Amino acid sequence: MYNFCDYNNTKEAIIVRALIDQGSKVSFISESLAQRLRLPRKAVSVPISGVGSQRTSISNGSVTLSLFSRINNNVTFTEEALILPKLTSYLPQRQSLKLEFNLDSLILADPEFNSPNKIELILGCSIDHEFLELMQRFWRQETDITDAPRLSTEEQDCENHFKETYSRLQNGQFMVRLPFSRSPRELGESYIPALRMYNRLEQRFAKNPTFELDYSNFMSEYLQRDHMRLASPMLIDSSYYLPHHGVARESSSTTKLRVVFNGSQKTSTGILLNDCLHTGPKLQIELIDVLVRWRRHSVVFACDLEKMYRQIRLHTDDSYQLSTVTYGLACAPYLAIRLHQLADEHDQSQPLGGDDVEEAQEIIFQLNRLLTAGGFTVRKWMSNDSETLTHIPLKLISQSLTCNVEEGTSSRALGLLWNNREDVFIFECHSNCESAERITKHS
Repeated sequence: MYNFCDYNNTKEAIIVRALIDQGSKVSFISESLAQRLRLPRKAVSVPISGVGSQRTSISNGSVTLSLFSRINNNVTFTEEALILPKLTSYLPQRQSLKLEFNLDSLILADPEFNSPNKIELILGCSIDHEFLELMQRFWRQETDITDAPRLSTEEQDCENHFKETYSRLQNGQFMVRLPFSRSPRELGESYIPALRMYNRLEQRFAKNPTFELDYSNFMSEYLQRDHMRLASPMLIDSSYYLPHHGVARESSSTTKLRVVFNGSQKTSTGILLNDCLHTGPKLQIELIDVLVRWRRHSVVFACDLEKMYRQIRLHTDDSYQLSTVTYGLACAPYLAIRLHQLADEHDQSQPLGGDDVEEAQEIIFQLNRLLTAGGFTVRKWMSNDSETLTHIPLKLISQSLTCNVEEGTSSRALGLLWNNREDVFIFECHSNCESAERITKHS
């Protein structure tokens, strides 16, 4: 290993070859290097014992030196070393054969590790301990999942409310209660603002028949699945009306338009429904943790839950004629993701992949069975190895498995684009510049 040693009087860095010896209790420096560095030495005479406890030599004093990484000057160690006339013979003793693989892309501590060269430093177990701590910190960073943050009082109240009020239906679906943080009786009149929004939608429908048809199909399917019910005209004065609007999703391979309900519409008292609901603690796993877990497996996969929010039933006391968890409510993301309760009840972890195809297929089977037990339909399966998905019905496999990145059909995961054929993450950038223009950070 190469290291920077203490600067000599000329303030020039000296690169030397060092050897870490875990069996040595102390560190050693050659007499020639100590003189080149012109380090002040202490008069220390220590007998040196080697293999078989045989005395081999006596030190010529000791010096204190600083070691710097050849790659990163911020990595530094201070070590006291005993001076010996000579440490070892040249290592390796002869030029090694050329390796069959290329290491040019790697930054090595000793780029000439296979060439004979003089060992001028032997670093003992004390420096090895420091290196060990450094490596432990590195691996903790690579493997540990971010610790869950401590919950605030409001977040804990929301958690307690969920645990105390959720239930499972006979078909396995979850039924939840809305986590109110304040009384909904504080809400004022909401019918007029919702009616205004609907009138604006009617005007948009008149200008765009395709939009009207997509909107009508979405709401009809919502009604047919019993995810909402027709409201009685008698409920105008006693209910909260949710305005809604359409959001186009051109990148979606299934639903091009989604109807989103607006829980942030103010009522006549100035209070909105989302003011009365807990948002809940953040349950999403940190992006860096997911990416680290992702690259630890040779075979990875991803999937999507069909209409995830709408597979979670609302208790009839909170349904307001909408019988499932509804987009646009402050608590909706929490209630949906909080159903990791399903994994907790079945004592299952949430893996992203396996070390081979067979292991990944077994995990997919278990995951699919678990989610089906909760009333969820899993679709848009994708993997970096197509053999992994041979047991999945073709209609449930993402079409991006057979599409090229150039066609703009890579699958999105966590805000990135994942090309599952090449198994790489990519970023997509849209520019308003003409192709002939020079692209800058402002264009």
